[in-house]
Amino acid sequence: MQVLKILVVDDDPVTRSLLSTKLSKANYEVDTADDGIAAQSMIARQFYDVILTDLMMPGGVDGIDVLENAKEN
Repeated sequence: MQVLKILVVDDDPVTRSLLSTKLSKANYEVDTADDGIAAQSMIARQFYDVILTDLMMPGGVDGIDVLENAKEN
């Protein structure tokens, strides 16, 4: 059985940690990014089955931008 690869993107460290911990305990492979720019870089290098992202993040790249970038890749 293939393990799903999940990217969690959130600028809030508590939310990011909570989601990552819960998903890892459920036997998913989890990567995290603390902003949209880091997420876009990770998506360019790695395929993710699921991307969970905060929609409103600082830094000029929000969750919608991250998802649009993932769709293009």
